[in-house]
Amino acid sequence: DTLVIGIDCFGICGDVDGDGTQDRVYSLPIINAGGFEWADMAGSESIAVLIDVDGDVAAQFPRGDDDERLEGLPWDFVVGVPGAQPTGGMDARLPCTAGVSAFRWLDAPRCTGVYTYLDNGDAPYPWGRFAAPVNTDSGTPWPILNANSRPASARPDLEWHVQQWSALRARAGAPFPNTDCKRDAQVLYMQAYAGSNDDAFVPEDFVPSRTTIARVDIPTTEPACGPTTPTSAPPPPMCYFNSTWTMNCSPCSLPSCVSACPPSFSQLPDGTVTANPASTLFP
Repeated sequence: DTLVIGIDCFGICGDVDGDGTQDRVYSLPIINAGGFEWADMAGSESIAVLIDVDGDVAAQFPRGDDDERLEGLPWDFVVGVPGAQPTGGMDARLPCTAGVSAFRWLDAPRCTGVYTYLDNGDAPYPWGRFAAPVNTDSGTPWPILNANSRPASARPDLEWHVQQWSALRARAGAPFPNTDCKRDAQVLYMQAYAGSNDDAFVPEDFVPSRTTIARVDIPTTEPACGPTTPTSAPPPPMCYFNSTWTMNCSPCSLPSCVSACPPSFSQLPDGTVTANPASTLFP
């Protein structure tokens, strides 16, 4: 019951200048332009996956090349690393930033999560569209496994495991039709974003693009789900010869097997075959 999201970056995720690290900038052009790279995708660095589970965002796309508005879009969730507070300011609004120093502000190890989408405000990119963390019924953040919270050259990409996926879909009004098995095929609409407000002239990335979205079809590999149908009566016990040439019953449920099978036959060492009462099958 998990939605797995993989982010395959060009190089190391969070490495703005491509120097092989994601915690400092060595590119003089970026430095001279006032650019900065935060460690662990802190600050305004963000990677976000916008998700629509009930299909209502599809009517908003594709859009014209000059239509870059983000407000009013009915995305159900944002999964990833936020790059700003919901207000766009530095007041600690997201719980993951409470008591955190400026250099660890909004970093991936602390703040990667499942959020609601901020459909108002003036944030120009998805880094500012993380409204609030989605919580479980007990008030804890929605469970998500961040399989690689600190990308490096040996492990450059990201992988997030959004757990209790069927319950999260139900939160958005799109539960699986068969909640007993949770194996239904599903259709999701997604748009992915990566960028920062502190990387000078490095452009923002969208997948598939800023004015289009991707339809993701997830087929089921399991048998069709549905109500459990009554099964026919089990077949009567069958009899077979075992290694001692004694006819036994299968399945061997003690009195029913004995009563349903004919008498067994045993072959004695001298080769003669004798019939035994069925009751002697089970001493």
